[in-house]
Amino acid sequence: MAAPPSADLPPRPPFIQKVTIYTGAATQLDKLRSKGVEDHHMVDCTGLRRPELPRHSRWCTGDSAMIQDGVLRSPGVELLFDYAARALAAQRQQFHARVAFFCNHGKHRSVSMANLVWHVLVESGWPSVDIIHTSSDFARTDCTCEQAPERGHCRAVMAWLEHNQSRYSRDEHHQHMQEESVLRDKTRARAFKLMRIAMHRVKMPLE
Repeated sequence: MAAPPSADLPPRPPFIQKVTIYTGAATQLDKLRSKGVEDHHMVDCTGLRRPELPRHSRWCTGDSAMIQDGVLRSPGVELLFDYAARALAAQRQQFHARVAFFCNHGKHRSVSMANLVWHVLVESGWPSVDIIHTSSDFARTDCTCEQAPERGHCRAVMAWLEHNQSRYSRDEHHQHMQEESVLRDKTRARAFKLMRIAMHRVKMPLE
């Protein structure tokens, strides 16, 4: 059942003025703790199904709408939005709230969830929302899918195609960009719905 409008709840408390969303690898949780993230404010994404990636997207990260769509289709993804909402609600009286998502390598599932929650909070008017990636695996990637609809290309896909020039056609890059554009709005709308319901459950309006 859809959540009632946010107007039915008290206004969002003004205490949280800054939100930092971290991503990381399951083997590098100490990096998240060093940033001040409490263990009970870390959301475990390892139980989500790994997205099935087209061959030309294998060097992309959770910045890709295609990968985000795969994550949102994973059974149990609603629980992760619930956990994120609980983490924010637990810090509602703090000036700076910290939430982290982690998966095996800190590249796909955790980055997808962080990007989606970041977008929802920003579009809902939350002040000063940042994302920080701590995984060394993520740092080695060059995925620019987030800017791809405007820039017209993703550097990770271009690098993949260059690496496999004799096997793959650049038509796949064009196909990738079209799919990114189509999925971007759909994934964000789905994430907004899930996060809005999750925030209502913890009696903390999103807007």
